[in-house]
Amino acid sequence: MKHTTTIRDLLREHLEHNHLTLEGFSRITGINRGTLSSILNTHCPKPLSVGQLDRITGGMGYEEGALYEMFIDECFNQAAPHWRRLRPFLMRCASLGKKECIRKVLGQLLDDLAHITGIYETAGLMYEEGYFAEASILYECVTESEKYSHSERLAMSQYRMFLIARRFQDRPTDAAIRFIPYRFRLPDDCTMDGLWNLAEQFAVAGRWEDAYRYAVELGELALALSRTGKGSKEREMIAQTDENVRIPAVYYARSQLLKASALVELGDLMGARECVAVCKDMSRIAGFEDRAASAVRMLEVIAEGKLLELDLLAGCSDVLPSYVQFLQRHPREAEEGVANMLRAAVEYHYNIDEELSLFAQKIHGEWMVIHRGPFPEKSSRARLYYYYASYLIAGDRFKEGFEALLHSVRFARESGMKDILLQCMFLYEEHRDKAGSMQNRFKNTYASFRREAENVYSDGSDGALPVLQNG
Repeated sequence: MKHTTTIRDLLREHLEHNHLTLEGFSRITGINRGTLSSILNTHCPKPLSVGQLDRITGGMGYEEGALYEMFIDECFNQAAPHWRRLRPFLMRCASLGKKECIRKVLGQLLDDLAHITGIYETAGLMYEEGYFAEASILYECVTESEKYSHSERLAMSQYRMFLIARRFQDRPTDAAIRFIPYRFRLPDDCTMDGLWNLAEQFAVAGRWEDAYRYAVELGELALALSRTGKGSKEREMIAQTDENVRIPAVYYARSQLLKASALVELGDLMGARECVAVCKDMSRIAGFEDRAASAVRMLEVIAEGKLLELDLLAGCSDVLPSYVQFLQRHPREAEEGVANMLRAAVEYHYNIDEELSLFAQKIHGEWMVIHRGPFPEKSSRARLYYYYASYLIAGDRFKEGFEALLHSVRFARESGMKDILLQCMFLYEEHRDKAGSMQNRFKNTYASFRREAENVYSDGSDGALPVLQNG
């Protein structure tokens, strides 16, 4: 039978080749001489820990993790795998980004479904340590192997996979759809967070009816929890870390603002105004704890700006100076706010060049930076540049307008916003004869995204991407 080289074989060869004693190698690695002797014992070798493996690997001059494949084989061939060794090893693989090693271990473990608990617990540790992509591999394994379809473990795995998909912009709408059946099988605080992320993701994707639906569910749950006092344990724990976002009153206010945004897109400005009015006065909402006050008060302030925005979108240009002052006082709202100013200016045909000059740095400077930020940032930028392009083109400033449109296409593609991408295509087609030399740039940009976009937008929504004329 062919002999398989082991880690111990490599260590013996290294000691012989470099004329090293166990005492000498002990000084190099920091591993006790007696421990090294036990590891090299021919008859009953001591199992290696991942820490010892890393020290030996470094002591022999190999790169970190170079012997992990061999370690996996020895783990499963020499004895039954035990989580005291597997968990530290998997965590170390995650820290080094060795996803294939993780998959190889899981492939060995799934012969015995008793390991699902260990896999799930390790996924949780990876998630908490920030190894999100690696945790997703383990959570996917749990979702495929969990035999109890109503278990909280399965629901939590789907929830975490959805959050990870949003973070890494990896088909998040598909992940949202998979998570939907499990949203009410989580602890209350996670359910609130899950509903918020569902509503926000569908808003990003331009699926406003879905965004409104889950914002309604979030508001109903948050209101019920604030009235009954349920979830007080979770709220107390969160308050200790000064994170107010999972307090029901905060989620209730956020749900009203998101409902308002959805209703604006669905053409119901009056309904949006009613939602914002609720958010503007949260004092009547039960569960309005002192520790949540600052977060809720901030949302009430945002609601005041939202009312000005609704006036603007309804055609009342008189509120424009007040709205500009609000955006200057609250720069975090400026990106969405400027988009709404542009939207109203295009719809009601008035000039806001003077107001835009106050936000020139943001439009032409910091907002132009493309980075792997969260979806909400990219989606708001896609909308901003679409409305900026519409405004410039309406003013016969075609070169600048098509430049802005290219930025909108890029951001829409990166955040999976089919609705904005389609609007960009239609705006281009409407004014294509004015594009001049920009036509080739726009067609090349669009062509490079078309096939990928059609693969990404597999959420069952209607409407294929349009084919540009003459290419």
